[in-house]
Amino acid sequence: MSLDRGQIIDKIIGIINEVRHSSESISENDYDIPLIGDHFGMDYQDLVFVFLELMEEFKVKFALEDVKDYGFNSINGIADSIERRTANHTT
Repeated sequence: MSLDRGQIIDKIIGIINEVRHSSESISENDYDIPLIGDHFGMDYQDLVFVFLELMEEFKVKFALEDVKDYGFNSINGIADSIERRTANHTT
């Protein structure tokens, strides 16, 4: 699968909105805001669902390095992880 960053982010946002049960648009200014908390209204359980859905969508397996230091708690952080995993062909 060869997607550019914009396509990856669109898929991430789609999954986040599915988990949040929302159709609210997410602006580019929000891409570095933590998903867990008041802004997005998500909790850790929601983030686990996002994690699992993204693994299925992108056919990747995430590693500890993807989630440590809150790397998986923003749209840009998730996109970085997916780009690394798909560039390395890690499945």
